[in-house]
Amino acid sequence: MKGRRPRDHTGRGAHSARGVELEIHDLANTGEGVGRDTSGAAVFVSGALPRERVLVAIDERARSPRRATLLRVVSPSTDRIEPACPYVVQCGGCDLMHLAPATRFHWQERALLSTLASELRAVTPVPTPSRHAPTPALGYRNRARLRIEADGKRAKVGFSAPRSHRLAEIDHCVILEDALAPAIAELASLFSTSRGEGEARAALGIDRRRVYEVTFRGELDGTLFGRIERDFRGIAGARVWLEGATAPFTVGDPRCFVTGADGLPLTAPSGGFLQASEAGGSAIANAVNAAAGRVEHAVELFAGSGTFTILLARQAAQLLAIEADADAAAALKDNLRARSLANVRVREEDANSFAIPRNTELVVLDPPRAGAPGAMARIIVARARRVVYASCNPSTLGRDLATLARAGYTIDALALFDLFPQTSQLETIATLSLRSRAESRRDAAP
Repeated sequence: MKGRRPRDHTGRGAHSARGVELEIHDLANTGEGVGRDTSGAAVFVSGALPRERVLVAIDERARSPRRATLLRVVSPSTDRIEPACPYVVQCGGCDLMHLAPATRFHWQERALLSTLASELRAVTPVPTPSRHAPTPALGYRNRARLRIEADGKRAKVGFSAPRSHRLAEIDHCVILEDALAPAIAELASLFSTSRGEGEARAALGIDRRRVYEVTFRGELDGTLFGRIERDFRGIAGARVWLEGATAPFTVGDPRCFVTGADGLPLTAPSGGFLQASEAGGSAIANAVNAAAGRVEHAVELFAGSGTFTILLARQAAQLLAIEADADAAAALKDNLRARSLANVRVREEDANSFAIPRNTELVVLDPPRAGAPGAMARIIVARARRVVYASCNPSTLGRDLATLARAGYTIDALALFDLFPQTSQLETIATLSLRSRAESRRDAAP
C-alpha cells in the first residue's frame, strides 16, 4: 500500500557491508531515481524515488552517468506503492510500477516538457500538453517481445533483464491481455525440445488467437509445427526464421488482427507494428484524426498498416500514404480495400526521402524512435500548412520540432498519452501550423 515499507528489492538482503546510502532528490527522464555520491556526481538508481533514502551498490565501471543497483529502501516515499508483479525487479520492463499512478502521470508531463524545452527554448514556446490515460493499468498489452533459451529438455521464456543480455525468466506477465497471457507457457512448451535461443514476437491474430513471429538460432525440434496444428488450438499461426535459412517456416495464418479505431478489424503482417493496446491505439488514432481535420490534399508518412489511415481517409479528399515495408504496405492496402476507401494512394517508399508534393496541406507522421530528420526537410520544402506528429520519443520529437520551428512553424498544441502504464514510456501528439511569410518577417523584426 502507499507509504508502506517495501520488501527488499533484490531478494538478496541488504548487503550493508558494501552498500552506500544515498538520498534520492529527483527522477530522471529515464525513470531512474537520481542521487549524488560523496563527490557530488549524479548516480542513477532504477527503482528509487525522490524523497527516499536508499542503500545501493554503485557500479564502479559506469562513469557517465554513474549507475547503482538498489539493495534496499531505507526510508520510502509516500508515492511508493507495492508493485503488482513479482518479477518487476528482475524483468525491468515496467520500470515505474512502484510509483503511484497520479504521480507518474505528473512526472511524465514534466519529463516531456523539460525534454522539449531543452531543444525548443530558444526557438518557440512549448504549450502545456493535454493529458490522456486511455489504457487500463494492467492487462492491456496485445503484443509482446519475449526471449527463449532452450536446452533440448526445457525452454526458459521471459524478457531481457535491465541493462543486460541475461534472460529474466517469468511464468506470467500482469500487463498482457488475457488472450495473450498464455503465450509464455505456450512458447516454453513448444520450444522445450529444441536447442538454442531466440526472440518471439507474440500478438493476437484471427479470432483473437495467438500468433508468433520467432527468430531462432540453434536446432529446432522437427515436430514443432505439427504440434502447433495438432495440440495448440489457441494459436492461429506462427512464422519461424531459423538462422541460416533463406525463408521462414510458416504454419497457419500468422497475421496480427486488432479492432481498429473505426470498430472494424485491422490486420498487420506477422511481426508487424501495431500499438500496444487496442484502447490506446484507438485513442491516439482518434486524436490524430481530430487534429488533422478536413483537408483536400494530405500525406501520411510511416503509415504502417493503417492505424491512422483508416480514419484520415474519411476526412481527406485525397490521401497519399507512404510506407517503406512491403508487408505493411500490402496490409494497408487490404485494410483500405476492406473499408472501400478508394481515395488513398499507397506508395512503398522511404518516408524520410519521399518528396512531398507542393500542394500538400497536411502531413501526418508517426516515425520510429529515431524520429524523422529527412522528413522534416521535405515538409519544409513542400511548405505543408499543417503537421500532426505522433512520437514515442520526446528527445527526437524535440529535435524535429525545433527544425520545423526554425523554418516558421508554430506548435499549436501538445497531447500526452499514457499508452504504457507502469512504465516511463509516453506517447505525444504535436500539432503545428506554418506561419505566413509576413508573420515570420514580423516575428523576426527587432
